[in-house]
Amino acid sequence: PRALGAVGSCTGSMALCQGDDEEPAGALGLLQFDANHGTLSHRSAASADIDSSAAAGSVGSPGLIAASLLSNSASLRLGLAQEADPVNCSQYPTLCEAPFDCNSKPVTPEEVARWTAVGVATEDGHSNLKSWCLAPKYEGNLVKNCLKNHDLKTHAQVMFDWTVAEGIDQLDGSYCFIEGHCTNMNVTYDTTVEEAEAACDAKYGHENWTSVTFKSILRDPTALKESVITGFRSRELSAQFGMLACAMGNFHCDVIYCRDTYCKKREYLEKYGHFLKE
Repeated sequence: PRALGAVGSCTGSMALCQGDDEEPAGALGLLQFDANHGTLSHRSAASADIDSSAAAGSVGSPGLIAASLLSNSASLRLGLAQEADPVNCSQYPTLCEAPFDCNSKPVTPEEVARWTAVGVATEDGHSNLKSWCLAPKYEGNLVKNCLKNHDLKTHAQVMFDWTVAEGIDQLDGSYCFIEGHCTNMNVTYDTTVEEAEAACDAKYGHENWTSVTFKSILRDPTALKESVITGFRSRELSAQFGMLACAMGNFHCDVIYCRDTYCKKREYLEKYGHFLKE
């Protein structure tokens, strides 16, 4: 949730980033973009007073609030980078290679502002792999295994182990079932980003997934926080993560990740399998 993964680390799918002092997995971090100075600041959900006007990013507000998306796919735990600095290539080498080029073509404050309030997808309506420059936490797993090496099988197992260790498996597990990934047999290990875009068009509608923003995930911050523990309870929120996965280019990664792991495990089948019948 991924994606709607997605959805993190200290860079930018939850633009989205956390440093060594990051909060425990599952905590809803809030990031504020200062439109006047082009900078981003982080504050914890525990100390943040989220009111409806802030969550809506109302006109005239000095900042736009975005969710620190909670892990890959549905729980895409992204963290907005404090500033749009070039990525450290020695630490995140894959992000410095094409098609990301996060070091030679660093994300600009204007791009972060657009992804937060207008749409994460590219302006011409395609998946935006550049957005992963804001999520370096996923460089060694989703970005490298699925998006760069196109090894969806390895990605699925690595990501499952990672999310369980992070304690955010209920979010991803429920996302897999409620978004229908467990029964989506159209996506295969060979599905490309371009083919995934067509699948996204069919599932969500082109205009819907190309207009989803990081801010969209904060429509109901209370429900989002609760979902980390209980899992998603309806598609109202999980669909936002599904569309975000489309916008960030990891929808096909999510489907295989789900089918190869959560969809086969009794714990998640017993808890969320009923969504497949609804």
